[in-house]
Amino acid sequence: MSATSPAIAIRFLTDEDVPGGIVSALRNRHPSLDVVRVQEVGLRSAGDDDILEYAAQQDRILITRDRNTMTGHAYQRVIC
Repeated sequence: MSATSPAIAIRFLTDEDVPGGIVSALRNRHPSLDVVRVQEVGLRSAGDDDILEYAAQQDRILITRDRNTMTGHAYQRVIC
């Protein structure tokens, strides 16, 4: 990146299955990191589609440990 290139802000959303301690540690180590938990934005126990929609609307990358259902929902959003 050159001196005139704007910085790219990467924004994250963590699913409820990501331990809060991990998010806290990330925030402590990198205070400027833009990471929110689904629990903080009113999506506790929300369905995968709702979480993916929120992440897309907010330009956030979803961090999840859910390989059983989330990947299928994400795949459907990409190919449709």
